[in-house]
Amino acid sequence: MNTEVKQLPISTKDSDVPEMDFAHRLWSILSPNSRMKRWTYAGIIMANIGDLWSIFPVISIPMLVISAVYYTYCAGSWLKGRLLWKVRNRILASFVFVGIVPLCLALLISVTIGWFLIGAMGTNLTKRHFQSTTDQLSHLSQDVELALYQADKEAGLPFVEAINKVVQTNQELQGLAVGIFERDGVGARRLYAWPPNRIADKLPEWAARSDYAGAVRDSTDRGIINEFRAVSDIDVDGRQLFVLTSVPIDQIYQNRVWEDAGVLLTSSPFLFDQQSPKTAWTPLPWGLGEFKLPWGTMYSWIDWEQNEPQGDLITGMMDPARIIADTMSMEADVVQIVSAALVGLCTVLAGVEFVSFLIGLIISRRITSAVHSLSRATQAIRSGRLDYRIETQRNDQLDELSRSFNDMAGSIEVLLNQVRDKHRIEAELEMAREVQARFLPGSPPENGRLELAATWHPARMVSGDYYDFIVHDNRVIDIVVADISGKGMSAALMMAGLQSALRSHSMIGENDLAPGRVSRLVDRLNQHLCLNSAPDKFATMFICSYDIHTSLMTYTCAGHNPPYLYRDDTRRELTVGGCPIGMFTEWEYEEETIAIEPKDLLVIYTDGITEAQNTHQEEFGEERLGAEIENSRELPCEEIQDRILAAVRDFSHGAEQFDDQTVVVGRAM
Repeated sequence: MNTEVKQLPISTKDSDVPEMDFAHRLWSILSPNSRMKRWTYAGIIMANIGDLWSIFPVISIPMLVISAVYYTYCAGSWLKGRLLWKVRNRILASFVFVGIVPLCLALLISVTIGWFLIGAMGTNLTKRHFQSTTDQLSHLSQDVELALYQADKEAGLPFVEAINKVVQTNQELQGLAVGIFERDGVGARRLYAWPPNRIADKLPEWAARSDYAGAVRDSTDRGIINEFRAVSDIDVDGRQLFVLTSVPIDQIYQNRVWEDAGVLLTSSPFLFDQQSPKTAWTPLPWGLGEFKLPWGTMYSWIDWEQNEPQGDLITGMMDPARIIADTMSMEADVVQIVSAALVGLCTVLAGVEFVSFLIGLIISRRITSAVHSLSRATQAIRSGRLDYRIETQRNDQLDELSRSFNDMAGSIEVLLNQVRDKHRIEAELEMAREVQARFLPGSPPENGRLELAATWHPARMVSGDYYDFIVHDNRVIDIVVADISGKGMSAALMMAGLQSALRSHSMIGENDLAPGRVSRLVDRLNQHLCLNSAPDKFATMFICSYDIHTSLMTYTCAGHNPPYLYRDDTRRELTVGGCPIGMFTEWEYEEETIAIEPKDLLVIYTDGITEAQNTHQEEFGEERLGAEIENSRELPCEEIQDRILAAVRDFSHGAEQFDDQTVVVGRAM
């Protein structure tokens, strides 16, 4: 048997294949030679011909998304194969994921939390500014009412003087507009306004029913405008009047919010000019430039004509230093000092991380050099150089691993010899199995009066079970089933000796078919085994002799599992005989003769059938065997045999079997 150690390739690269030039490699990558490439090209084409049919770009989106996911996965697999093949790269990758990635995540979480905190503080300052504006507008109605009470009313209500007084005393509200209305039915008509072009002629019906203060969006002759407005009613000399005050949300108000809160509003619901106001951002320490923090929050407003609440996302840029200073009442110099301290701490941490990375490189180089030595050693062993050894210089675990490899290399030759011996034994066992199979009948004898079927399944390469059919003068058939104690080669050799002795002893007095023939045959076999086998070796046997002319069957059961004889609706166990053969030389065996009727069924089996176990250590048992025979007793003998074996196989599925299985089925015709 050839047990030569062959050299196996350690790399999938084939050095004999010529390298392609750049053009050929580019074509091999871009050519539509796969389904996914054709799918991707189809998506790209459909995305670029949207002018022909508008549905094409919509269809192309999921196609290109699938392609992007697929090629991202392919790129990741390629990078993994190229970059992580070496142990050094794997160690560095593990260092990155264990050391750098958690640090980056911690920094990211810290930055995110800081971002949200500053954003929340900036949002609070902005909304406080909005609320301050609307509250101030609401209070103006009381100022108008007070001015009207204090004014001279001889020539009527002095609206001009009252409004001028209010405007003069609230000059910080740049762009302030004030209108006075009087109820007119369900609505209210304008009596006076300043400036006139900013105030409509009538109030909406809903504004004449309830007070309001907040942001609004209104459609006017000047277009869509955004303002803070406040409406409240006053009672002057028995007349119910309404005061409408408003401030435009324009570039001027944007500047006010920036100056007061450090937030530069940039988007809806406030429609600002394209040109941003001149802003002075707080610089970072050490000349690192300016830091602008983007943020967004929800804010509610109403449609002025319909009184429909709306909500929009306000976006803007925040100055963190100013927001922190305003929120915590800190001086600008203190904010600069805190910022410098944070930047310095981050620099120190970055330096520590860099030093840790260098230390990791040095350690990884020590590990990878040892792995490289082991790799070269494994290549040498694979090529058959069993005398190759690794040089060891240090006294650490890696060198201990190298010494263990050297010990392993010294043991490989012994293991190879053991493999050769094992292969030789397996080959010899296979030959023994073939020889043993030839001891058994190739097929049951056919005579028209008795239908027979038999099967034999060894648990290992060779078996201790045995069955045989011996025909005498075309009249008498001896049916034998035996089970040798033990397993393996010893049981197989004992079975071969028993078969030889049975054949030779059964031929003695072949024409003598008088009573007592079967028991005398078993006596001789018992003497043979007692004299020619070890004391602990024995065999169970069932042997019957069937006369096809008289339909008489004489049997002896020598310690074997009692066979079943089925007749009509009854079942009988054939137990007459004695103990297993090969145990006691003085034992006298008995026999019994039974008249066999047509359709009588005989089932002979070994204990490998009833003692077959499943994964729960449960045995198949005689009850299941009897039930299976009852269910199939009307079938041909071969089908009965197949069903018995199938039932045992299904019952013990997944469990290893340790005993041989033999079944012989016969039926009188």
